[in-house]
Amino acid sequence: MKNLFKILILCSSFLIVSCDNSKDQLFKNTSKELNEMCPMTIDQYTVLTGTGYINGDFIYKYTCDIDNFFNDFDLSKYEWEQNQYQGMKNLFCTDPELQVFRDYDINVIWKYYDSWGNHFSEMKVNSNNCSY
Repeated sequence: MKNLFKILILCSSFLIVSCDNSKDQLFKNTSKELNEMCPMTIDQYTVLTGTGYINGDFIYKYTCDIDNFFNDFDLSKYEWEQNQYQGMKNLFCTDPELQVFRDYDINVIWKYYDSWGNHFSEMKVNSNNCSY
């Protein structure tokens, strides 16, 4: 899961060094730069296949070997979603490197697809999820 967090940190570093003042252009450029590195293996079950920025939403798209993952870790989809969401929310709300997402009130959405391209989960976090 830490590798997933590295993607967020990498994304925020692109945003910080960008010279463009336009919020939309800033996040579109970040998505473009991340997409140039895709597909990116996160772990033995997960591959980041692409990102996008649309109407204030920064979207990460992952393909996952869910059958093997859930079997190997003896987790239900519900348990995985609960743990994954909590981890992503905690990272989003507390990591100083992700402050730019909070400052611009960007929705970060993680979309997960199985190995056949079927959508199986989606999580969304924004600054409203953070208690300061």
